[in-house]
Amino acid sequence: MESVEPSQWLSAADCASRTGLTARALRVYEEFGLIAPRRSAGGWRQYGPHDLMKLNAIALLKPAGLSLAQIGEVTCSNAGEPTLRQILAIQLDTWNRRRAMPSADRRSRRRRSVACGPISRSASTSCATSSGALK
Repeated sequence: MESVEPSQWLSAADCASRTGLTARALRVYEEFGLIAPRRSAGGWRQYGPHDLMKLNAIALLKPAGLSLAQIGEVTCSNAGEPTLRQILAIQLDTWNRRRAMPSADRRSRRRRSVACGPISRSASTSCATSSGALK
């Protein structure tokens, strides 16, 4: 567990306000295993400095075109931040796959993802360890 002063832990609402994300986005990122906020005695999520750093990385990688599963791969694959080489390789792979897909399939796939909700996640994208801390 992180040794952080109690005043440095943020509630979900405070974390959302500070990061510009929604509370729903925070829950989705937790479901995908990208963050693992600690819980208060009452069961409320509490976000610390490490969670904020992970959220900043997610906020930078999403506009680069990486999916949450891909973000999980690059942020969990090593102890430090993802390398530019990793990010560019994933972007290139995604672009090549999209380009190879006929345009009708792309439109159909986009409609299905909107109609059916979020794409399911795999257990392999989880960054949380058994202690609840991130790698």
